Amino acid sequence: MDRKFVSLCQLALAARKTARGDALIPSIQKGQARLVLYSSLCGANRKKKIADKCSFYQIPALEVPAQLFEQIHSGVGSALAICDQGFADKLQELMKE
Repeated sequence: MDRKFVSLCQLALAARKTARGDALIPSIQKGQARLVLYSSLCGANRKKKIADKCSFYQIPALEVPAQLFEQIHSGVGSALAICDQGFADKLQELMKE
């Protein structure tokens, strides 16, 4: 499961179907984000802000273990939004397994 999850996330990054950094919150507010992934090492304030925005705009958010998130995204950052419905659906399906 982990390898498929990481590969799919990396594919979404390569396809530029993600938002991260300063573009994360605006993508949630504009309805572009379909799924938000954040690291378990994400700070408490950041987690709360992401959770509040996602619940208000009805976008699913998943906490990903830190080791797994580091494999997905090697750069600085603790959260990313998947902006494609197909990727989002498949990632949610993989997380349920």
